[in-house]
Amino acid sequence: MNHLMKTKLSLFAATLIAIVLGLALSHTAVAQMYAKPSTSSSSSSKTAPAANATASPGESKPGTTLASGVIVGTPITKEDAAKKYPAPRGGYPAGEHGPHDASGLIKSPYSPHKAFECSKIGHGELVLDTYANHVFVRP
Repeated sequence: MNHLMKTKLSLFAATLIAIVLGLALSHTAVAQMYAKPSTSSSSSSKTAPAANATASPGESKPGTTLASGVIVGTPITKEDAAKKYPAPRGGYPAGEHGPHDASGLIKSPYSPHKAFECSKIGHGELVLDTYANHVFVRP
């Protein structure tokens, strides 16, 4: 009887560990790497038209989406940002650069935290998140 209980407990523990690991990995870059991009023709109401355009090889116009899914960063002057996208109380938030990301790859501080190619934008300059329609600072 004791052996049967140990077997059932081991099976339950293994199942629980598999579920927890599956949930944890479903939100990581590993899981997103294998996710297929949506081929739906409908677009989100938050998506700016420029973010829907796909850049051709050698082209990197601001606001276009590269084949990798990264959006080319759109620089914006402080004057234009102040007129169209007033700064929050504490100022514009800074984008985030992952330690393992390419040097110009910056994640927006705004949900859903899209990645932007900002290698042609100087550190400390403002970037327009064309997906969320907000401005952030390139770190």
